[in-house]
Amino acid sequence: MSDAVAKRCLTELRDAGSADIAQYTTLSFVNDLEQIRATLGYDRINLWGGSYGTRVAQEYLRRHPQRVRSVVLDSVAPPKMRLSLDPWLSRERALADVLAQCATDAACERAYPNLETSLARIRAALDGSGQISVIDPRTGSTHEVPLSYDQVIGALQALVYAPELASLIPPLIARAEAGDYAPLFAAAMMFTDDLSRTMNFALYYAVTCAEDAPRVAPAEAEQALATLRASALAEHSLAACGGWPRPSMPADFYAPVVSDTPVLILSGGLDPVTPPANGDLVASTLANSRHVIAAGYGHIVSPHACAPRLIEAFIDDAGFASLPKSCVDYLTASKPPAPFSSLLEPR
Repeated sequence: MSDAVAKRCLTELRDAGSADIAQYTTLSFVNDLEQIRATLGYDRINLWGGSYGTRVAQEYLRRHPQRVRSVVLDSVAPPKMRLSLDPWLSRERALADVLAQCATDAACERAYPNLETSLARIRAALDGSGQISVIDPRTGSTHEVPLSYDQVIGALQALVYAPELASLIPPLIARAEAGDYAPLFAAAMMFTDDLSRTMNFALYYAVTCAEDAPRVAPAEAEQALATLRASALAEHSLAACGGWPRPSMPADFYAPVVSDTPVLILSGGLDPVTPPANGDLVASTLANSRHVIAAGYGHIVSPHACAPRLIEAFIDDAGFASLPKSCVDYLTASKPPAPFSSLLEPR
């Protein structure tokens, strides 16, 4: 969502007058969850949070520790993480890692000897004034896509969320360098189209503009954005917070959560937005936690391979005694798919 669209959304919400936007925060979410627990009559509950949901789960554990039996945190956002800025930096590193992986794979390196140079040529070729027609490979419908270097980088960053899509990046960059951008944008639609259906952007800005953007100083943002391949996307995201409510947060809201409640932490080794270092950081103040890194997976581990069985065993015991070792070993030893050395296959 561009900053102009975000501001138009804010205006529409205010004109409708049907909701107090300042109430749509993590703390409100936590308070609602506690009321639901009490109404249903549960003494303690098991929490599962993925991505932003890990912020909610940690905050509930902080505010209502006696009401939590166990917690699963998948793709962890530490309390101090600033969703308005930090993910842009980690996605940048993840894309660089994909390009570097091609350079270490003999077949990929022969086919695409310098992907950084290819991106530089793409940047030089685009002035951001055009658009292309792209056919959605799942529906056959045609989409008009703005054509700029920022959009190219945005599409590439969408692919790094899933290793099986990231493996396609080398040949997709080569096709784009040759002037054929449709394969790249068609592949990215598998992520971006689903995101538009599963993510409420008004809620995203209500939360991040209240809790994250106020912690990004202009000078820090300027310095960080200067390191990005295409800073305009991040600049628009920060600019979108102009005018959104900024209710004050409790003094401890951004502090690490300290607890001895059983917590299973899952991280994808290739996660471009909540990397394993986040899980290590959060685990350091959770005395009864275990951090499992699924080396070959990306953002959100829970649905993949044997992870559901792992989670089931943890919740059944509210502990780690019965975790299936074979599953932990499999996730830990998993590897990313080889990069494609052509649009047809990896070698």
